Amino acid sequence: MRIDGIMSEAIVEFIPSDLNKMLVLDIGCAKGHLGYQIRTKKSGTLAVLGLDLWAPYIKEVRSFHLAYARIYDDLILGDARYMPFRDKVFNLLIASEILEHLPREDGFRLLKEMERICKDRIITSTPSKFFEQEELNDNPHQRHVSHWKEEDFVKSGYEVKVVYGKSLNLVEKIGLITRLSEPLGVILAWKTVQGV
Repeated sequence: MRIDGIMSEAIVEFIPSDLNKMLVLDIGCAKGHLGYQIRTKKSGTLAVLGLDLWAPYIKEVRSFHLAYARIYDDLILGDARYMPFRDKVFNLLIASEILEHLPREDGFRLLKEMERICKDRIITSTPSKFFEQEELNDNPHQRHVSHWKEEDFVKSGYEVKVVYGKSLNLVEKIGLITRLSEPLGVILAWKTVQGV
C-alpha cells in the first residue's frame, strides 16, 4: 500500500535525524518516495540503497536520477525475502508497507531476514486494518494478501505504535481506500538489533 509519499511522513519521524556514516536500505522502495524523504529531511553523509521486486519501479527511479536528482546510491532488483547481503551490514532498514503484500509466512521470513542483515535499527509499517487491494500500476505484487496486528510485532521483540493522522484521513477522503468501517491507521514497528 505504498500510496505515493503519503505514508512516509510517519516513518520519517522514527528515523534518526543524523544519518552520518550510516548505510540505509529502503526495502520495497517502489518509486522512491521514502528515499526522497530521507535524502531531503535527514542530515549526514549517508548511503541509501533501494531494493524492489518490480523492475518497472527500478527503471522509473533510475530515469528520475538521470533527469532530476539522485535518490538512491544504488538500486537493486531483488526479493526482500532472500536479500543478497552479508550479515549485519546495514545500520538502518526500512520496510514500509511491504508485509501486507506477502503471505504471513513470507512476512515473518522477511522480518528474520531483516534481523540478519541489520546491525542497528529496523523500522517497518503496515496498515492497521485489512482492506482488499488488487494490482496497482500493473504491478501484481501490489495485491494485499495478509493482515498484521500489533501483537505480531510485539511477539517478535518490536516496539509498536499505531499512527492515525491527517494524511491517512486524506487518503480515505479522496477515495484511494474505501469500504472501511473504522479509521485506517498505520502500525509502526521498530527494533534495535545487536550488531557485530
